[in-house]
Amino acid sequence: MMLSLYQLNIFVLVAQAATLSAAAEQLHLTQPAVSLQIRALEKACQVDLFNRRGPKMEPTDAGRMLLPIARELVQLGKLAESLIAETSSGQRPSSGRRRYQANRVRAALETAGATLASRVSLGCGTDFGDVLLHRLLKAFREFFPDQAVAIERANGVDILQRVRDGNLDLAIVDQRPRERGLRSRRLLVDEVVLVTPPEHPWAIRGSVTVGELTEGEYVVHTGESELRRVVEESLDRHRISSQQLKIILQVDSPLDVLTAVALGLGVSFVSKCFVQGSSSKSKVVPI
Repeated sequence: MMLSLYQLNIFVLVAQAATLSAAAEQLHLTQPAVSLQIRALEKACQVDLFNRRGPKMEPTDAGRMLLPIARELVQLGKLAESLIAETSSGQRPSSGRRRYQANRVRAALETAGATLASRVSLGCGTDFGDVLLHRLLKAFREFFPDQAVAIERANGVDILQRVRDGNLDLAIVDQRPRERGLRSRRLLVDEVVLVTPPEHPWAIRGSVTVGELTEGEYVVHTGESELRRVVEESLDRHRISSQQLKIILQVDSPLDVLTAVALGLGVSFVSKCFVQGSSSKSKVVPI
């Protein structure tokens, strides 16, 4: 039996609210969407969890038995997300706390008779994904050391489409998806920074003015990304067009950007998270 934390959370809220409409309002979903998730959970459990009496939703005997376990699983899911988020942002929860929470998650899964899929398929659709992926996978393996993970990389649009089609379990992207049928959770807040070679005049001085940005020679990543959009909007607020930037080199990956900058070929705007996770000798210069 495969239990979904998302469906269990909806089950708990419906049981508490006693009606689909009240639960739907809390979840910011439509009533049919909530009903669909409840029926999917009942199908997975192979038993009715509610007696429907008009708008009233009353748990059956099976529903009452599941309710405390569901609450525990939902709580542990939030704890697991919290620990993984702390790790992804560079914080390090104590090893004792991680082991305790991991044991609670595993015990609750066993009590509920839930099992994980044989393999978790994870998509990566962001330039700085490698850095974040490594932190997330390390935290995930502390909870489930025997779980296999398959990673697929592509642009954000294609990755999200594969999640919608059911070909990927989840994905990391650099912006909140706006498409219906997808749920998202923010893992970290990143910022765009300017990097230069270590011997560049801006690096030696320790800063650069907005007006001087048009004097630089730039290395850019050829792919369309959220980072490029942020840079263009930021420049536009200072009445600088991206067309005014002198681009001398275009490369295929963010790692190639940092390599080119470190070799003195130019300057670039990059993800701060990606810079911090790399071994590049390029320098971050405040604007």
